[in-house]
Amino acid sequence: MIAVFVGAVVHGSVGFGINLVAAPILVVLNPSFIPGPLVLIAGVMVVMVLTSERASVDRGAVGWLSLGLVPGSVAGAVALGGLSRSGLELVVALGVLAAVVLTAVHPRIPRTRATLTTAGAVSGFASATAALAGPPVAILYQGESPSVLRGTLSGVFVVGTPITLVTLACFGRFGLADLRLALILIPCTVAGFGTSLVVSQFVDRYVSRVAVLIVSAAGCMIVLLKAML
Repeated sequence: MIAVFVGAVVHGSVGFGINLVAAPILVVLNPSFIPGPLVLIAGVMVVMVLTSERASVDRGAVGWLSLGLVPGSVAGAVALGGLSRSGLELVVALGVLAAVVLTAVHPRIPRTRATLTTAGAVSGFASATAALAGPPVAILYQGESPSVLRGTLSGVFVVGTPITLVTLACFGRFGLADLRLALILIPCTVAGFGTSLVVSQFVDRYVSRVAVLIVSAAGCMIVLLKAML
């Protein structure tokens, strides 16, 4: 619960991070939280963020990003069906580590129809397998203002969350049990978002971004060690 709350505070401040923080911890405590319940609470989070950042959405990019989400989500759901518990832990840990490295390096990738669609596909795959939809898209927007980053990611995942959940449900990976788990986490998510509205006024966003990368990387190392032992 604390991991989700902290992740929501970070997400509300910098535009992404709720599952980057929470996934490495929850996959060890209870793998059932991955991916469906975390995808759903991330969807709740982006709706809340979008209410305050809707004017900053890069609307021209949302369609191309969404175009890639469908095949990416289907591919991810198929891959998820063949994973054991230790396999899921490895996927989550390696996925978060890859996201941390790419976010830290922040390569300059031009936003074209091809790169947007590709990022959408990678995001859909990462969401369906490990509930890590944000980083592939965030990489394309790291040079933009925080409001554009928050608004565009939220705009994309308001569309992407239902796509991923429906795809998972079609493959038998999201049902009533997952919905009940998600409902347990929603109060922490809402409280974290409310806290972020206050915290973001006092905490430097660069410091927050570095902190979430460090915490996420540390969590991944714990998961990797557990999965390999």
